Amino acid sequence: MAGPPFWIDPTSRTLSHPTKGYILTKTHCGSRCNNCSVSKYVENHALFLQHCLEGRYNIKDHNGQLTEKLGSYDKALLKRAVHLIRDP
Repeated sequence: MAGPPFWIDPTSRTLSHPTKGYILTKTHCGSRCNNCSVSKYVENHALFLQHCLEGRYNIKDHNGQLTEKLGSYDKALLKRAVHLIRDP
């Protein structure tokens, strides 16, 4: 299944597949509830990992219309992680 992480435009002549290094991929890992108590959005390790490995993307259907899909990738592809934390 095609899905995240993915190239914005893999057919672009100006973008090429890297031959070394890593690709930084933005993800949000579940638990979104701004007005809830902690008990409403705390997740276990397995569910957190599942949410980190999936994401939505758009693909053109046979009529050329954009269709939103949910995709996921194998955790074996993950080699490193960067955590950005913001102080509100």
